[in-house]
Amino acid sequence: MGAYISDNEPPVFGTPSPVDGSTNQPVSLTWSILISDPEGDSFSWTIECSNGQTNSGTGATNGNKTLALSGLAYVTSYTVWVNATDPEGSGLDTRQSYIFTTKSYDGSGGWVPPENKKPIANASAGEPYEGFVNRTILFDGSRSYDPDGFITVWFWEFGDSTNGTGEVAGHIYTRSGTYNVTLTVTDDKGAVDTAMTTCVIIYRVNHPPTKPTIIGPTNGTIQTTYNFTVIATDIDDDAIRYTVTWGDDTSLPNSSMFLPSGTPFTCCHWWTTPGEYTINVSVTDTQAGSLAQITMNITTVEQAVSSSFSVDIVVALGVLVVVAVISGACAIFMLWTKGYI
Repeated sequence: MGAYISDNEPPVFGTPSPVDGSTNQPVSLTWSILISDPEGDSFSWTIECSNGQTNSGTGATNGNKTLALSGLAYVTSYTVWVNATDPEGSGLDTRQSYIFTTKSYDGSGGWVPPENKKPIANASAGEPYEGFVNRTILFDGSRSYDPDGFITVWFWEFGDSTNGTGEVAGHIYTRSGTYNVTLTVTDDKGAVDTAMTTCVIIYRVNHPPTKPTIIGPTNGTIQTTYNFTVIATDIDDDAIRYTVTWGDDTSLPNSSMFLPSGTPFTCCHWWTTPGEYTINVSVTDTQAGSLAQITMNITTVEQAVSSSFSVDIVVALGVLVVVAVISGACAIFMLWTKGYI
């Protein structure tokens, strides 16, 4: 009877992971494949990727063989070659290649983000925009929004060759008229949108401040400092300035800076000669020609003294004491007499 010799078969490959032709793969992964020998012989193997990374082994047994891949580029196809040799059997080897493609967006798992949507500009939150010359108008862009991100810049063009920034922006017009105002918003991806609105500015009839109230004494003495406080309000809420004159024609007026309506102003003064003086307080607002005033009188009197007087007092036999006040000084004179007076 003759001997039977069986044919040896080379190693065989299973389905790799990721599978051949797969897409949207991460840029770092472990590529693996099942390699087995039909006769159970040990074998050597090699896995090599087209990016230059490799892994290999000898005397291996049936099981999954892997190659760790990292630093892959996005939206790139890679080829992986697998080779296994059975030196114990026929010495034949098996060689196969596989392809996969990486994802197109970092961190998206292969999802391609949609095109950025532009923001929506809206300047209507503060409408109607109306006001007066030299008064602040607040423009409000808070109704603007971005459907897929957030707004980073609000830019206002006020229609008088000036501009400003901010979700809410204040502006002062120096002339009356109707102004076309443009709001431009920019989102976090750089997309922009604009919105238009109008602002009507008019001159207003100015109302003068109220007559000031003066708080202080109405009489006093020379060379003595007296404090006076004045206060007034402005119906238009304009800033006001006080000017105080003292009626002595020898001193300069006391003037305040422009102060908020209703703010008191305190100043002081003294007079050098006796007499009756009129204190004038005028108050003006920021509109030229607006004026209100009030007058109060103060009388300063020099301290009264007698030119001279005397009192005769009999204190003892033959002694006469005369007490006299002359020009504010007190003098005592002792005179001898012959008896009671």
